[in-house]
Amino acid sequence: MSIKIKEKIHLTFFAIIFIVFVFSFIKNRTDISGHEKMIFMENDVNEILENGGNIVSRKPRAQRDSATYFLTFKDEGWSSALLQKNINTLLLLGWEKRRNNIFCKKGVKLEIKEGQSMHQGQGTNTIDLFYSAKTIKECQ
Repeated sequence: MSIKIKEKIHLTFFAIIFIVFVFSFIKNRTDISGHEKMIFMENDVNEILENGGNIVSRKPRAQRDSATYFLTFKDEGWSSALLQKNINTLLLLGWEKRRNNIFCKKGVKLEIKEGQSMHQGQGTNTIDLFYSAKTIKECQ
């Protein structure tokens, strides 16, 4: 094979890789920045916290195209009544209930998990919010 043909094959290969990279980058971008979504997430989290519960930690994190917000509650103060109150609050705020305590709103996915983690030797419950290109698709 001549050198010119090999060069053309290499250029074609790199052009294809570049096009795939650019296309995947454009396809996976979200319409709204993570910082903008964090404002909406923070407002709804504050409404949930009005219901009570013993907070261990709040961890918001916004990036260019994604955002997360992790709330951790102690078992002490958590009950089925508080869980139901939180679910009712979410529904009033326009969250759409999915399966197994998963909710969606504006491309954000919210999960309520009971008794799946520990903090300083005590059981905890979490409310986790996620926003990314993946959650936008999952919440359609």
